[in-house]
Amino acid sequence: METYYYHTTLATLSQDDLYNILFFGGLVSLVLFAVALAALTMHFVKKIDEHRGESIFGIIGGTFLKILFWSVMYLMFILVLYTLYIYAVGSGYSLSVAESIEWFFRTDWIGRLSELVTTLDRIREYGEDAERIAKDVVISIYVVRLAFTAVLFGFTLTVIVTMMLKINKLVNAQAVNSVEYASTLAVSGFAGIFVVSMVVGMINLTISEIFAVSDDFAGTSVSSSPVKIEMVYLDVLNPHILFSNSTTETNNDPLNTI
Repeated sequence: METYYYHTTLATLSQDDLYNILFFGGLVSLVLFAVALAALTMHFVKKIDEHRGESIFGIIGGTFLKILFWSVMYLMFILVLYTLYIYAVGSGYSLSVAESIEWFFRTDWIGRLSELVTTLDRIREYGEDAERIAKDVVISIYVVRLAFTAVLFGFTLTVIVTMMLKINKLVNAQAVNSVEYASTLAVSGFAGIFVVSMVVGMINLTISEIFAVSDDFAGTSVSSSPVKIEMVYLDVLNPHILFSNSTTETNNDPLNTI
């Protein structure tokens, strides 16, 4: 059983907080953690069929190592940038970059959009224009969350299919028997899944480190329950059905059980 946190109200957020969630939690995370790493991974996956005549398993293993090494280097660079930014900005009146990421990933923007846009208590007191702008920002966050989900799904399918096609091309060139051919294709499919899992796991670790840095330099408290970006895969399902058993408890207890 996995425990996962869902924000169900925007009552405590200001307009600046919503902008931070949209920019740091949504747009920046989409580019740095999803699009950039997907492109980096596909760069090495596409080069698989250049290794003609080599061992299939050696090719797959070598590809894993390249993806792992360069992904770690890239994410360490991103972590340094976030650390410098958090250290320079420190604590402020609006959400920190780590808190913005936490809100973006832990809020069920897709399943509870209609509920969320009606709980703008802190913003509503500033008038209809402020409320309208805030609702537009919430909907923009919703759209970015959908985009993040689409990128992760596209990344997963593209890596798996491309690995199978590239390995298939190499196997055909080696004139292997049908058993070897089928087993190799199966291995390449599992290899694609492993690559995606490995990259997602590294992203989760990086976000957890950003939370820890924020706790140290900005006085936040978001690192006790790390974000898991793979949870956005559930956005294609119906959240109201998935969490129907815990809907009653949600208003009193922010912890939902999946």
